[in-house]
Amino acid sequence: MLGLNSLDAIVDETANPAWADGQVFVLEINPRLSATFDLYSCAKRNLFKRHVDVCLNQYGLNQNAAYQLDLKCKAHAIVYAAEQIALSAPVLWPDWVIDTPQLSEKILRISNGEPVCTVLAYADSAEAAKKIAQSRVEIIQNLLQSLNQDCCTDDCVNISVYIH
Repeated sequence: MLGLNSLDAIVDETANPAWADGQVFVLEINPRLSATFDLYSCAKRNLFKRHVDVCLNQYGLNQNAAYQLDLKCKAHAIVYAAEQIALSAPVLWPDWVIDTPQLSEKILRISNGEPVCTVLAYADSAEAAKKIAQSRVEIIQNLLQSLNQDCCTDDCVNISVYIH
């Protein structure tokens, strides 16, 4: 396999207590870019070009070892609706939010469990980027709660988040 590929795996932290970090089971290797490719946004253009060049045999494999990515740590969090959300007006999303829903009808309804948006964060360490992403999720939760047209009871919008 040449170029960028992705690997899907699960970690079983209970399988063997001797393994401090858990046992890793590879599920599949995919001959395509991963869903987290956007985390490399600063180098995305060059990274994709190098992927194409390697696949076309434009570079020797030894030349790729010299390629380095931006050292800034990045995180993203996908925000899912825990309850139905109803939006009746377009939302002015912060610039660190992507994959936003578009209002194309009078009321946009997002069902329980559906993705709402993705928040991005950048920092000098992975832990700091994760904390920023989590705090941004809280900001989006508050925004959605204030805009939700179905928020007539105590069962207001709750958002769950998965950090990648």
